[in-house]
Order: sequence, then structure tokens, then C-alpha cells
Amino acid sequence: MLLAALAILGAILLIVGAVMAATSGGVGAFSSVKKQFEAFAASAQTFEAPGVGEFEFKKGGAMVMLHPDGQVGDRRIGTPDWRVGFEVQVTDADGNAVPFERNEAQRQPGAPFELLGFFEIPEDGVYRIDVATSDGTPAAIMVGSGTSEEVETMLASFLSIMRGVVGGCFSACGCVILLAFGVPALVLGRSSRPKVDPLEQY
Repeated sequence: MLLAALAILGAILLIVGAVMAATSGGVGAFSSVKKQFEAFAASAQTFEAPGVGEFEFKKGGAMVMLHPDGQVGDRRIGTPDWRVGFEVQVTDADGNAVPFERNEAQRQPGAPFELLGFFEIPEDGVYRIDVATSDGTPAAIMVGSGTSEEVETMLASFLSIMRGVVGGCFSACGCVILLAFGVPALVLGRSSRPKVDPLEQY
């Protein structure tokens, strides 16, 4: 009975995962994210955290994220472990704090981009960005102009990609569970049936 229940669970995971992957639009989203990120990276500036960077921005908004290649100039730092957290503080030229909208989602190292957060730029000027890591691990930080709409578009595309990945994982797990428990369930089901002696039929 337990084997049959597990086999049914595997079948459900397989079906749900296949539907999620098919409806995620992940392929198109990946292409969209790539183009958006390339445009962002072309004008972005980098610095190493823990540390401080000072940049001049036009009125609008800016995004703070991890460099996907962990690169700062000629130095490749790499991508910190997913357990490493980040604390970001932004101030203007007069030392006044600028509200920073932190990305509260769990980190996904290896993703097309890892957004740390976004802040509005009230007026043209120089802004100081202070980034600290939870355990002092070095990290490559990218900072570039970007509106909240652009951030939302990139995040929506990223979520589509993640939905496709999760759907693929569900399908794979469902297939494994179905094969691992479905086949034994069929075999045991057949072997447990009472055998009829052919001579007793007459």
C-alpha cells in the first residue's frame, strides 16, 4: 500500500513539474534577462566588498548587485557562498542616508544576476555606497543606473526562469520516485494475488 502511495506521489510530481516547466516561459525569459543584464553591465561600475564606492548618478534610480563573474578590474574574487549575507548603506554627498530597498529573497548563487537592492536617486550628484558582508567574505559589487520598472522586469524574467528550473526538478524527482516505487508495487501486487490451481477449475 505504501509503495503504491509513493508511486502515485511520484506521478503527481511528474505531471505538476511538466506543467510548470511548459508554462514558465523560461527560455524566452532567459534571453530577456541576458539582454537586460548586458545593457546594465555595459554602464555599471564595480568595487570590492567589504568596502565603499563613490559614484556619480543622474536623478532616477540605481541597482546594487553581485558581479556574476566575481570580477573587479583585473581581479577575480568569485561568488560568495549562499550563506553570506550583505548589508548595504547609501548616503548622498552631504552624508544624508538614502533609503535602500533591500532584496529579501534568498540568494541564488549561479543565477543570471543576484540583486542586492535598489535605491532612488533624488537628484544628480555623487553617492556613497557602503557594502559589508556578514562574515567578511570578499565580493565583487556592481552598481549601475536602473529604474524600479527595469528592476521589476528583470525580476519577473528571473522568476520565470526559476519556475522552469523548479518544474524540471519536480519532473525529474517524480520520474525517479515513480520508477523506484511504482515497479516494486506492481511486482508485489502481482505476487500477492492468490494463485489458482488449474485442476480446481474443473
